[in-house]
Amino acid sequence: MNPIPLFDYNRWANQKIVGALNQSLQPSPEAIRYFCHILTAERAWLRRMEGVDTRGWDFWPVLTLAECLQLAAEVEQEFSAFLNALAEGDLEQTATYRNSQNVEYTTKFRDILIHVAFHGAYHRGQVAAALRHNGEKPPNTDYIGFEREVGPLPA
Repeated sequence: MNPIPLFDYNRWANQKIVGALNQSLQPSPEAIRYFCHILTAERAWLRRMEGVDTRGWDFWPVLTLAECLQLAAEVEQEFSAFLNALAEGDLEQTATYRNSQNVEYTTKFRDILIHVAFHGAYHRGQVAAALRHNGEKPPNTDYIGFEREVGPLPA
């Protein structure tokens, strides 16, 4: 599986959440918190692939909606630049990092990118549940929705 096209889906799904939060009359603090977690984790994984130490990283920041939406734009831009600079062979590079429990791991970029996409999908489900609990209709961020709207990922 080439994880880079998977980020077309990830970007699309994050943008759907941005749209839903922007349209909300009273955004759910829980939905904002889950979305901020997705974005913060995406940025942390990006930094790890760049060789930056993320020990002490706050993976659950409490941000305002405006701050979260700004973070979404920044992370999308940073990830796009990083991915656009990668060649297929670069996916076999590894990042050595310490997780939030200070345990050291070495992981291929390919596996990190797959993790980031699936981690986002998991937590977008929590965002959807929080929006629904708040009386709002969450956007469809399922992959099949992406495929129907945008078309399938390249093989």
